[in-house]
Amino acid sequence: MRRKTRTKVKKYLKIVGIIIGVILLIVGIFFAIKLSRRPEISYEDGIIGKNPFIEITIDLANKEVKRDNVDSSLRDEFNITEEQENLAYASVEEMQNLLSNSVFDISIDGQKFTIKNKYQTKKFIVEASEIKQKVEGEEITELSDSLYLLSFYSEKLTKAMYNYYQNQEYIKQIYNDEIFIDEPINDISQTVYGNSRSYLNWAFIGINANGVR
Repeated sequence: MRRKTRTKVKKYLKIVGIIIGVILLIVGIFFAIKLSRRPEISYEDGIIGKNPFIEITIDLANKEVKRDNVDSSLRDEFNITEEQENLAYASVEEMQNLLSNSVFDISIDGQKFTIKNKYQTKKFIVEASEIKQKVEGEEITELSDSLYLLSFYSEKLTKAMYNYYQNQEYIKQIYNDEIFIDEPINDISQTVYGNSRSYLNWAFIGINANGVR
């Protein structure tokens, strides 16, 4: 009797083990498929610009930094320490190293760097019948029929999702959220209020034009 009981127990344990194994396999396949359908969402920003800009230029030879033709500095633009700034000016390689952990588009001409960043507003606009995927940290605002504003928590995630949506068949078009300078009117008011200029972006204008808050 004991042998029969042991045999039955062993058979039972084998069946339970097989069932558990099948369940785990199915669950694993399910999560693998689910993860394959959405992009990685752990995107923490490295170096970013403190101020909105169209173009930042860095001249290593003269240690000059300009944001949209206005004098600035590495510390003012990228919130780095004096030690990091001095190290970056040491060579082209060190400046490249400083800027490498970013989403910047960088061109180099000798010792002159030109920096642009189309992801700095952490937003872009897509044209689609609907948004079928959404990741954590993504906000979707419907501007009008088939037009959506997508907002993200970091520049790196914005870039990743921009590239991701480009490959989705249901996305008809993607529009960068471009920044432009709002130049002041050249009249007497400038002498009263100062000659400061501001920056605007298309997403901000689109939201207000459509009455979305």
